[in-house]
Amino acid sequence: MDPLKASIVKAWDHGVRDYDELVAHGRLTVAEAGEWKSVLTRLLPAAPAKLLEVGAGTGVMSLLLAELGYQLTATDISKGMLDQARRKAAERRLAIAFEIADAEALPFGDCSFQAVFGRHLLWTLPHPDRALAEWRRALDPGGRLVLVDSLASPASLTGQLKRKASDLLLALRPREGSGHRYSPQIRDALPLAGNGDPTRYTSLMTQAGFELTGSERLDSLKRLESNAMPLAERWHAQDRKYVFTARRP
Repeated sequence: MDPLKASIVKAWDHGVRDYDELVAHGRLTVAEAGEWKSVLTRLLPAAPAKLLEVGAGTGVMSLLLAELGYQLTATDISKGMLDQARRKAAERRLAIAFEIADAEALPFGDCSFQAVFGRHLLWTLPHPDRALAEWRRALDPGGRLVLVDSLASPASLTGQLKRKASDLLLALRPREGSGHRYSPQIRDALPLAGNGDPTRYTSLMTQAGFELTGSERLDSLKRLESNAMPLAERWHAQDRKYVFTARRP
């Protein structure tokens, strides 16, 4: 494993300590879970389709997908994250196949799945173009790709002041782990870190051979997430949530 990937794995293995305490990442309200299920059933093929989840983390989306009846294989590059996901799935008696895997180099054969789903993943990858090519390879012809991510939003002067205030408040808060935060060195190596342009996502998808079928903002879901956040985190999370959908021709 190259040094950058090793640093990324280390960051996620460490971040598992408090990831499930983060609103919009590891912790969902009942209203958020219901909204997520509505989005997933609208955009994914009908259950029980064979579904690959990339970047499953601690299984937040995995549990929802399994509850919806999908034949789910959930992957992540971090053993620490997947161990947490396995534990939660076992507690709920949900049948999910978990596998440690690099999203940029999948251990699955061609045409293995009817859909690929990822949440908050593409921006975290050093080579998003490689990942998209792999996901296309793993899909059946006509298979669907559904990606959700948060894109940076231009902040007003008031928004910039709130962000600085939130950074100070969050820095003072004692934390066991590091959540999902990358070091500046890792972020600098990620092409999509800090990106606010949705066309960068859609261009990468079409360049990888996908047929784009949709791109939309999930404003209602973002509002629910914001309402569940403590004030300091709400001021910090000045972004827009998007979902991108495509199919393999």
